Amino acid sequence: MKFVSIGSGSSGNTTFLQYKKTNILIDCGLPIRRIEDGLNEYDCSIKNIDAILITHEHYDHIMSLSSILKKYDIKIFANKKTLKNIYNYYGENKKKFDPIVQDKILNNSNILHDDSMHKIKDITFFPFKTHHDVPSICYTFILGNKIKVGILTDTGFVDDYILQKLSGLNALLLESNYDENLLINSEKYPDFLKQRILSNKGHLANEDAAKIIMKINSSELKIVALGHTSKETNTYEIAYDTVRDFINNNYKEKIPLPKIIVAKRDEITEVI
Repeated sequence: MKFVSIGSGSSGNTTFLQYKKTNILIDCGLPIRRIEDGLNEYDCSIKNIDAILITHEHYDHIMSLSSILKKYDIKIFANKKTLKNIYNYYGENKKKFDPIVQDKILNNSNILHDDSMHKIKDITFFPFKTHHDVPSICYTFILGNKIKVGILTDTGFVDDYILQKLSGLNALLLESNYDENLLINSEKYPDFLKQRILSNKGHLANEDAAKIIMKINSSELKIVALGHTSKETNTYEIAYDTVRDFINNNYKEKIPLPKIIVAKRDEITEVI
């Protein structure tokens, strides 16, 4: 089993999941060469990908979708509104117009509904709704009868519904997008962008990630990768230290804590 972040951050996101002979990409928000290089590290190639699961339509999650679809016939999975918006983007945007890509999105796509169950060869997966400023979903995966892994990014807050979806995980890629002080005091971000990120349809702060880990921690949870960190309002060191220190100062349970690593923008993680 391989569950690996090829790259994660506000500028681009792609995750690779391999189990037995099944290969899945979750998002394709990196340059296609970066994705191919990352897959090559695990003796895989884009041509061997069985499906691409899209979380939402933002560019940092679909950057290479057009390039991939031009070269390969790969099934796409996303919710209905996301597929519609991507389809329209490649039809209405003159610079991006491509009838081949439109056709493949129309005919090679599978519509996902919240809380539904799907199976791609050896991998079963479950989409669930998140709280973002466009229609957005994330996923949990069942590998065999024992292993459960998940991804949670691009949500402004986490409610009981999402916490329930994350229960029983063995591994999690979790958004730790910003440091609140760095965001509030940023001179590069206008006020409207700060408010968007801080809102219930924005992103998760480092302390939010720590609270989620404490709430879902169980004896089964072995590792959490902090991802989708902002280049402007966070650092890898701040994200890691904030999460670690917050948990150490507030966690009262006797259950051992999972290993915490950081998924970086320009590096492949260890196997999560």
